[in-house]
Amino acid sequence: MKRDEIKKELEIIKERNDGIIRAQDIVDYARNPNTALHTQFEWDDSIAAEKFRIQQARQVLRVFVSVVKNDQPPIRTFVSLDSDRLNRGGGYRDVGDVLKTTNGRTQLIQQALREFTMWKNKFELLQELIPIFEEAEKLTARYTVEEKEAA
Repeated sequence: MKRDEIKKELEIIKERNDGIIRAQDIVDYARNPNTALHTQFEWDDSIAAEKFRIQQARQVLRVFVSVVKNDQPPIRTFVSLDSDRLNRGGGYRDVGDVLKTTNGRTQLIQQALREFTMWKNKFELLQELIPIFEEAEKLTARYTVEEKEAA
């Protein structure tokens, strides 16, 4: 299975670099067309350059923030909803526009809870974070009840 081969190759890279894997080390290793990692990259420079520019454009949108109220921390100006990602090319919306509609707000909350669950799965081995997880579970339960009542 390709996943197992890639895992083995990542282990090789880790061992060669005193237990640390750097992105550049992966790319260097993957240049060899006989590796499983090779298939994970676009090697046509014209295609790769365009994909990189698109990634840079996404980064511009992710880091652009606005101050809604002077006493509040800045928030992202643009958000990408899961429903927009179903369309070719995806898209970003102004967070203010999203929050103005019940449907947009609901989608953003559902997405936030899914993303939090992924974050929790990544860090649940840290006992110090249990209080955060417990509070999130309460919010999820409360939101689920409110959502059912609204339906």
